[in-house]
Amino acid sequence: MGRRSHPLYDIWRGVLRRCENPKNFAWKYYGGRGIKVCERWHDFDKFVADMGTRPEGTTLDRYPNNDGDYEPGNCRWATHEEQHRNKRSNHNLTFRGRTQTMWQWADDLSINPFALARRIKNGWTTEEALTIPVTGGRKGLCRRVLWRVLKDTSPKGLVEARKVLAARRLERYKKSHPEKFNRPRKVRTRCRHCDKPPVVGTSLCWDHSWSNPDHRKRYQDAYRGVIR
Repeated sequence: MGRRSHPLYDIWRGVLRRCENPKNFAWKYYGGRGIKVCERWHDFDKFVADMGTRPEGTTLDRYPNNDGDYEPGNCRWATHEEQHRNKRSNHNLTFRGRTQTMWQWADDLSINPFALARRIKNGWTTEEALTIPVTGGRKGLCRRVLWRVLKDTSPKGLVEARKVLAARRLERYKKSHPEKFNRPRKVRTRCRHCDKPPVVGTSLCWDHSWSNPDHRKRYQDAYRGVIR
């Protein structure tokens, strides 16, 4: 009974069960992946001697090799935050000779971690995701194409960069849709409502033009149901 009352006994038994008992609910994440418990740690007293006292608020974590076995040198007492940063599902980024998880890079560079994850998901390179500034919420994110304009042309501020970007898009659109810009202009020789010649620059004659006060008055009276 003395060993069962030890604070580390349940942790030790849990490690053995999920690594060696196929009927355990977590076996597929541990034993099923090939993770084992070293022969030395099958002895509870040696496990306690190697791991020492468990600090409050920590759990057993395999570190630095998350895919390694439970053995001395590959286990530590870690907080929940450290555990989450050591999950195998984490996405590691290598930038300027350092490899860290996205959350660690977000903390170091003061970037919104969700914005950083969205950038990586959308196909941004690591350099672009970590260096393009985040200027606000979802709508305030500095877009990658706009950042490239600022970087390549160095215009005077964000307003000028947007103008350069708009001009580039217009040129690209003209090249892909030349038929919309090379069509001959249609010149009207008669009004849309009658055979009279239209006023210059319009498609209506003077009798049907909104600039004609008499026509405007007749239209307004007809709309209001006034009969003259």
